[in-house]
Amino acid sequence: MAPPGVFLPADPTPALRGRTPAVDQFYVSGEDHLHVTAYSRLGAGIRIMVTWRFWSARRGIVQVNADEVVTVAYPFPAAKLILLDEGVLLNVRVSPVSVSGLLYGGVYARVQIVRGSTGAIFGLATILQGYLTTENERAWPGSPLQGMHEGPGAIRAEAFTQLTGPITATLIVPDVVRWRVVSGHLHFVASAAAGNRNLFLQILDPGGNILFRALANQTRAANQQLQLGFGGAAAAPPNTFDGWEVLGFPVDVDLRDSAEVAVVVINEQAGDALTGQRALVREWMAI
Repeated sequence: MAPPGVFLPADPTPALRGRTPAVDQFYVSGEDHLHVTAYSRLGAGIRIMVTWRFWSARRGIVQVNADEVVTVAYPFPAAKLILLDEGVLLNVRVSPVSVSGLLYGGVYARVQIVRGSTGAIFGLATILQGYLTTENERAWPGSPLQGMHEGPGAIRAEAFTQLTGPITATLIVPDVVRWRVVSGHLHFVASAAAGNRNLFLQILDPGGNILFRALANQTRAANQQLQLGFGGAAAAPPNTFDGWEVLGFPVDVDLRDSAEVAVVVINEQAGDALTGQRALVREWMAI
C-alpha cells in the first residue's frame, strides 16, 4: 500500500503495483540516489545531518533514515552519495548538528538526485540547496532553492594587513568568495618628523587596476593624527572635522578573488603609523 499523501494515477510501474508518485515526490528506480554536498567557511568538522522519508517498493513501508556529512576545509566540498532502493522519496531535511551560534553564510548545503553510483554519475534534479544556521535548516519539499550569491551575506569583521614603502593598510579578498564592503576605520598617527602627509583610499581589481580612488581632505603635519572612516552609506567629503574624516565609498561594488581595498600614506615619514585597522564586509561563497 502506498503511504498517505502519495496519489497514484495510472499504471506504468509494475513494481509499484500500478501506482506512480505525486508531482511533489520522486519515484526512484534503484539506479537513482541522493548526492549531498556541503561547503563551510568555518573550517572542517561541522556535522550536517541528512534525514529523509522513503517509501520502499520492495518492503511496502515508509522508512525513516538518517546520515551525515562532515565538512572539510573551504573551498573543497564534503560530499556523500546516499544509496536508495526502488521506491518513492517523500521528503528530505538537512540541518547542522552539535553547533551552537552558527550564523548565516558559514555553511552551505545542496541535495541532488543523481543517476548511478559508480563511474559516470550525473544529476537528475536539485531538490534542496541553501545556507544553514543553528536556527535555519533546509527541507524538501518546502524550502526554496537558494544560490550561493543570494541572501544578505555573512557579516564579517576583517583586519587590514599593514605594509611598508609606502605605509599601506590593505584588505585582500580571499579566493572563492565575494565581498561587499560595508564600512572601515583606520587611525593614522604622524611622528615627530617634519613634513605634511596625506592619505588616500583605493580599490584595485585582481590585476592591480584601479577601480576607485579617494583622497582625504586633511593633511597631517608632525605629531598630528587622523581618524579615517569609509563606507558605502557614508557621505562624500567634505564630511570632516579636525583630525576626523569620512570618505565616501562605492555602494554597489562586489569584490572577488584577490581584489584589494587599501589606504596609502603619501609622503610618509619615519615613525608614522596606521592602527585600528578594521573593516566590516558582507561575504558570499562563490564556488
